[in-house]
Amino acid sequence: MGVAYGMHVHADATALIADPEIDIVANFTPIPVHHEISCAALEAGKHVYSEKPLTATLAEARGLRLSAAPSNALSPSVQTLWSLVEAGAVGDVRLVYAKFDDNPVYLLGPETWRSATGAPWPHLHEYEMGCTWEHAGYHLSWMCALFGPVRSLTAFSK
Repeated sequence: MGVAYGMHVHADATALIADPEIDIVANFTPIPVHHEISCAALEAGKHVYSEKPLTATLAEARGLRLSAAPSNALSPSVQTLWSLVEAGAVGDVRLVYAKFDDNPVYLLGPETWRSATGAPWPHLHEYEMGCTWEHAGYHLSWMCALFGPVRSLTAFSK
């Protein structure tokens, strides 16, 4: 089974999607092209695992559901929490509060960060997308894994 991953250049993504040896596409392209690349891969009959967010707008989502990164439900901290919830150690859970504090990333010099392949970290896309849209999936993914579908959500960012 061939896997295409680490696609950062649109032309490379198109060539990989067309390759009959590739069965799975891991979409780590910049946010503005997530939807386009994932749709092209799906239409070409490829399995897709996408970096979050899947789309830049709700209209692109078309009311459909699709699984994507982040997959942090298997992290040691979430697994510990999960075992405590299942064991009844925390009682009957009626409300979950989650806070994501990533510090002021812009002060950490993200414009200098590079992946193992030398690709720059897409810090401008993160800023343009906004913290809530870009990072809410981290908490929502493990909450849904532990407790099922979200019934109500309130989010704030500044």
